[in-house]
Amino acid sequence: MYNTKVQEITGSSPFCLMYGRKLNEMRDYTNDPPLTIDTNTWQSHQDKIVSLIFPAINERVKEKKSAQREQLDKTRKKLETEELLEGTIVFIRDPLYIANPALRPVTMPPFIGPYTVVRRTQNGPYVLKNATDLELPRHINIDQMRVVFRANPPPDHDRVVLPIVLESAYTIEQIIGERMNGGVQEYKVKWKSYPLSEATWEPVTQFDDFFCIEKFWKARMMKEKEKAQLNTNASIHLLYVHSN
Repeated sequence: MYNTKVQEITGSSPFCLMYGRKLNEMRDYTNDPPLTIDTNTWQSHQDKIVSLIFPAINERVKEKKSAQREQLDKTRKKLETEELLEGTIVFIRDPLYIANPALRPVTMPPFIGPYTVVRRTQNGPYVLKNATDLELPRHINIDQMRVVFRANPPPDHDRVVLPIVLESAYTIEQIIGERMNGGVQEYKVKWKSYPLSEATWEPVTQFDDFFCIEKFWKARMMKEKEKAQLNTNASIHLLYVHSN
């Protein structure tokens, strides 16, 4: 029974917490002598519960909830708190992946894109467009997006400057890749005057200038647009050949 089951968070059963005693066993008490208790003994028992038992249980509940919160925070998805400005580049969760993640091939990522933020609607979700400047027919909530380039970051946004960018010998030549590593956006940097084999992955927080990141994503969007245009032209050509 639920009322007699000791709960992990309190270390007591619901019945004991409510009445300050154990629940009677489910048996026939017809031939048992009545069990009585005097008022003073009962009052002393209640004082013990209020002054010792309940405070101890309260501390236990606080400790358990604190431990649960810490464990949850380790895996909790951290949402964007700043409003996404027009021009921000994002990836979105694939609707097919959300509907049936178990049926999706393991080689296919849960996010698709890139897409560009057009504006925010009155109710909160965002209007996005793809590489061909076509707006998505549905609005996307912020918890379904992963920001890869934030347009016009606020001036008070904390940025850690890489010491090497202060030396001309370590100037960034270009960004050649991007990835998510432990929930952190990283970019693969090709350093000027250094071979491609010495390119390194750097978290986005290490950049003090976002021009190279913006250039990388604009190039990516341009390639997507050209690819979409080629696919469109190929489809038109096949349609024309078939009609003849």
